[in-house]
Amino acid sequence: MKLVGAGVFALALAFYAALLPIGVSQWDPGEMQTVPYILGIPHPPGFPLYVLTGWLWTHVVPLGDVATRMTALSALCGALAAYVLFRAACELGASRAAAALGAALFALAPIVVVHVTRAGVEPMLVLLVGIAVWAALRRARTGSRRALLVASGAAGLALAVHTLAIWFLPGLAVLLARPAPKPREALLACGAFLAGPLLYAYLPLRSAVVARFGLDPTVALGLAPGVQGLLDNDHPASWAGFVRHVSGAQFGASGALGAPFVLAAYPAYLDRWWEILAGPGIVAGALALIGLAALLARRARIGLGVVLIAFLAIPFSLRYGALVDAAKYYLVATWVGALAAALGVQAILGALRPGLVRRTAAYALAAATVFGLAHVLAADPGTYAQRHLVDGRQVIDGVLASTPNDAIVIAAWTYATPLAYAQYVEHALGGRQVITDEAPPELIARWRATRPVFVIPFSVQSKPAALRLQPVPASWPAIYRVLP
Repeated sequence: MKLVGAGVFALALAFYAALLPIGVSQWDPGEMQTVPYILGIPHPPGFPLYVLTGWLWTHVVPLGDVATRMTALSALCGALAAYVLFRAACELGASRAAAALGAALFALAPIVVVHVTRAGVEPMLVLLVGIAVWAALRRARTGSRRALLVASGAAGLALAVHTLAIWFLPGLAVLLARPAPKPREALLACGAFLAGPLLYAYLPLRSAVVARFGLDPTVALGLAPGVQGLLDNDHPASWAGFVRHVSGAQFGASGALGAPFVLAAYPAYLDRWWEILAGPGIVAGALALIGLAALLARRARIGLGVVLIAFLAIPFSLRYGALVDAAKYYLVATWVGALAAALGVQAILGALRPGLVRRTAAYALAAATVFGLAHVLAADPGTYAQRHLVDGRQVIDGVLASTPNDAIVIAAWTYATPLAYAQYVEHALGGRQVITDEAPPELIARWRATRPVFVIPFSVQSKPAALRLQPVPASWPAIYRVLP
C-alpha cells in the first residue's frame, strides 16, 4: 500500500510541476506570493496558518524566486491531498487499484489542476480536511486515540487556514461521534482542535507591530491604517478591525451563513453538487453517486458525515455574492467525490463474482473513467495553460518603463499585487509607491503637489471619472497620468 501511495503522490507532483508557472502572477495569486514572505495580512479572513507556513517555506526552501516557491507549495499540498485520498479510500475498504483510481480522478480534475498550480490557500485547506477525514475514518475503525487527536488537530488547523472550514466541521463531528471519546480523550481532542484557531492571534499582533514601527508606507501618505491590503489589511489590531476581517463582514459573508436553511434553493445546490461530482467526467460522477449510496447503505453514520463534508460549503458559496472564483471553494467537495468514486468502483466489482468477469469489468470501468476524464480535459485546454499565466512580470516592467522613480501608482487589484511583490519582496520599484484600487480625490490632489501620480484601472471602462487622466503612450497595462 505504501508503495502505491508513494507512486500516486510522485506522479501527481510531477504532473503539477510540469504545469507550474515560474514567477509572479496577477490578482489573488500575486497577493499570496507576496504576503507570506513579508509576514503581512492578506484579504479576509486572514489565513494565518497559510501566511506563517508560507513565511517559513519561502525563507527555508531554496527553490527559484519567492513567487515560484509559493506556487510550488500549492502543488505540494495538492499532491499530498491525492496521497491522503488514496489512504482514506483504503481505510473504507477500497482496493489499492480502486483507491489509486480515485486519487487520480482528484489529482487530474480540472478544478484541482487549476488551483494547485497557482499560489492560494485552498490546496492547503483540502489537504488538512483530507487528513482530518482519513484520521476520523481510522478512529471509527480502530478506536485509536492518536487518530482522534490527529483528526481534531487537522480540523483546527484547517480552520486556521480558512474560515470556510466551519462548513466541514459538522461532517467531521459525525465521523468522530463513534466510538464516543472518554472524558480525557475529549479534553485532549478539544485542546488539539483549539490550537488551530488560536493562530488567528497572529492578525492583531502583527497589525500592532506594523502600526507601532510604521512599516506600512501608505500611512505616511495620509491613508488610514488598514485601508491598504497586504501589510495591514483592515487593521485587525483593533477589535472592530479584527472582527470585520475574520468574519468578512465588508463582503457580506455573514449574510450567506443561513444558506443551508433556504430549502427552496436546494435544486440549485444539488445541481451544483452534481457539476462538482462530474467535474472529472460523467462516469466519475456516476461512480461517486454509487459509492455514496453504497457507503450510506453499509455504514450510514460514516456516509452521512462524508455527505455533509462534501455538501455544506456549496449553499454558502452560491449565496455569497462577493466570490469572483467560487470554484476554489469546491476542492474539498471534489476530493470527497473522488473518494466516493473509488468506493463506487469497489462496490461494482464487489458485486461480481471473482474471475474473468470481474477483471473485465475492472478494465472497462478504468477505461471509461479515464476516457471521460480525458474528454473533460480536452474540452478545456486552458487547464494546461497555467504555466503561461505568469504575466505579473509584464505589469512590473510596464510600470518601470512608463513611470518616473518617485511616482505614486494607484492600481486595480489585479495589477497591484504583482507591483506590491516588486515593491516589498524584490525592492525593485525604486522610490515608487503602490496604492491598491482607489484613493480619495483630496489625497490624490495633495500627492500631486509633490509627486507624479498614475492610475492603472482594470479596464478602460473603469477609469475614475472624477480625475483628469492622460494616457501614457504604448503602455501595458494601460497607464494614465493624473493631471491637475
